[in-house]
Amino acid sequence: MRSRTSTPRTPIHPCTGCVRCGYEGPCVFKDGMDAIREAMLASDMVVFVTPLYYYTVSAQLKTVIDRFCPFNSSIQRKRMRSALLAEAWDSDDWTFESLETYYRTLMRYLNLTDMGTVLGAGCGTPAMARASRYPRLAYELGRGLR
Repeated sequence: MRSRTSTPRTPIHPCTGCVRCGYEGPCVFKDGMDAIREAMLASDMVVFVTPLYYYTVSAQLKTVIDRFCPFNSSIQRKRMRSALLAEAWDSDDWTFESLETYYRTLMRYLNLTDMGTVLGAGCGTPAMARASRYPRLAYELGRGLR
């Protein structure tokens, strides 16, 4: 089953590590993460999309990932598929190394199966990204999913 639920525009509170969730219960913060949790657990795939900020995911995406804590076990049991889409201004051959390592670690921890990545180097502005081959590669990745 696939969920195409849009994510809420409600701010997501950072995890404080209080563990009142017991690692599988409700979080003490009642914010937009409740809708993300519901949509994610109703899905068979999660796609991580981020600009590259200092060689890893953006703070906004990291905040959401940190809030997986109250439902890590549920994610792990689902054995969902995943993909990574990212873009960066830089185009050095090592630009995405840290991000790729983080993504592989996240996949291992959450029992995710990688369906592909598109890493858009040299895409520092929307115009640069549109003029590159990366939108086509992202489209092809999505189209190839079954």
